[in-house]
Amino acid sequence: MSKIIIYTTDVCPKCKILKGFFRSNNVAYEEMDMTTPAALTELAVNNIFTNVAPVLQIDDKFLTYKDIFEGTAVKEEQIMTLIA
Repeated sequence: MSKIIIYTTDVCPKCKILKGFFRSNNVAYEEMDMTTPAALTELAVNNIFTNVAPVLQIDDKFLTYKDIFEGTAVKEEQIMTLIA
């Protein structure tokens, strides 16, 4: 199984949607507060320069909210293909 990290903020409704999607599919993930220096450094080192959450890391691949969502819906098929 892929290593999954969701970079979130406290006031991010799409973060809750994404975490709910993974929970409903029994997919384990780690959560990182993307406002911390450690998270910001990790994102910057990987050329991710956004202040909009969530950011999804699947192994070495990073997806921003534009890659993860279509409107307010998770791009389920695309995400599940990446974690398989």
